[in-house]
Amino acid sequence: MRQSFGLTAFQLKLIAVVAMTLDHVGAYCGDISWIAPYASPLRVIGRIAMPVFLFLFVQSLRHTHSRPRLLLRLYLAGLLVELWDVAGIFFLGDFLGCRETGNIFSTFLYVAILVELLEQLWRWLKTRDRRTGLWVLALAAMVVVPVWLNGWIEARLLGPAHALGIRYLLLLLGLTDAFFPSLLYAEYTPIFLGLGVLLYFAKTKGLQCGVFALFCLACIGMLFYCYGHVDFYLSVRYLTVIVNETQCWMVLALPLLLLYNGQRGRPVKWFFYWYYPLHRTALYTAQALLG
Repeated sequence: MRQSFGLTAFQLKLIAVVAMTLDHVGAYCGDISWIAPYASPLRVIGRIAMPVFLFLFVQSLRHTHSRPRLLLRLYLAGLLVELWDVAGIFFLGDFLGCRETGNIFSTFLYVAILVELLEQLWRWLKTRDRRTGLWVLALAAMVVVPVWLNGWIEARLLGPAHALGIRYLLLLLGLTDAFFPSLLYAEYTPIFLGLGVLLYFAKTKGLQCGVFALFCLACIGMLFYCYGHVDFYLSVRYLTVIVNETQCWMVLALPLLLLYNGQRGRPVKWFFYWYYPLHRTALYTAQALLG
């Protein structure tokens, strides 16, 4: 029986949206004089957003009626967000500035792909069903092909593209990442993809919170280790993104996850799909006008 005390999925998502917005204010509008003194605290508050979103996504992934439809929706959402950002950089780059963009939908997409791949692979090993085997191959291709393609483009095309200028270089990279997002460039690094998969296979809220707590402790412990091993810290790919003094504040999301009561609350299925790209564009514009 579900408990009534605590926070519903809607309430958690609302908290995460507010935290994400504050984080992006600090990240994208840090040059505005009256925001600059608060940029670091805003980024700390924002660390709770991704763990909460990831936790809620895992719940929806477990209860979705159609995994293929969910994968398609996430792919199209990520594609449109990336194309929106690419268009803004290409046509308004002089005004908005050339910036590094992120795409949370691609992160969720690859968590869903990896979970489905592991589950279907286990099913195929038990049944040797041909249709399941073909689906496993298709899922594996969704992981491997974008990684290979992005590597091929970096090796073969980026050199000549530099002669065309930074704007066309970013256009090329952006279009590739839009249509063929690579898990190696997932927002918050592939390490968070692994966290999402672990959260999914931890079947209860208690186990999921335990997994997240251990993840946070590992990051905090690694941070202390890296204080005395700076060369190791800088040499390990992705480590600086996850193991740093700001990101380790993601542990503040743990009490919120513990308060989740298993109830959906008010349905707002499409709100985040629209809010995510539009609020970032508004903040880029504010930075360009006021910074």
